[in-house]
Amino acid sequence: MTKNPKTKRYALIMGIGIIMNLGFYALAHFFHLPMWLDSIGTAYAAVALEPVAGLLIAFVTNFIQSAFIYGTSSIVYYFVGALAALCFGLQSKKLGRAMVSYFFLATLLAGLLTVWRTKGIPDSAWERYFYDLAVGRGFHPYVACFFGTGVLKFGDTIVMGVLVPIFAGLSKRGKLTLSE
Repeated sequence: MTKNPKTKRYALIMGIGIIMNLGFYALAHFFHLPMWLDSIGTAYAAVALEPVAGLLIAFVTNFIQSAFIYGTSSIVYYFVGALAALCFGLQSKKLGRAMVSYFFLATLLAGLLTVWRTKGIPDSAWERYFYDLAVGRGFHPYVACFFGTGVLKFGDTIVMGVLVPIFAGLSKRGKLTLSE
């Protein structure tokens, strides 16, 4: 192992970020929560270190999920995780702005990817539940796809907005504050 403290810090926080992404995703799945929670570690590392660290964590996490959980065609959802790194990392001093931009951009991108991959039919249980609710109320299937995605992204965004500043503060380099 290297003696460079910066390298050790990056390795530690990035390792924690990957564990957080996979661990919170597993908790959400185990408890059947209407959210994914697989980008908390990505946003944390982007804030505690730099956005590029978050981008790398998003890639590793999505690679693992694509290889062992969802199937290889889901690798394109890396870009949704990358948005967490960019929105929270680049706007690290403005939590509200980071949350709003992440919610809207991630919902839009994830919805577009779902339309492209599956013709708008969600493949996660909660996303499909909210999709079916919207279709049952007469909404176009593509609109329902974005609605289902948006409901889950809303939950993700709220949890990220609460946990990322806590974890970043614990790492003693956190920059997120509630001030705009």
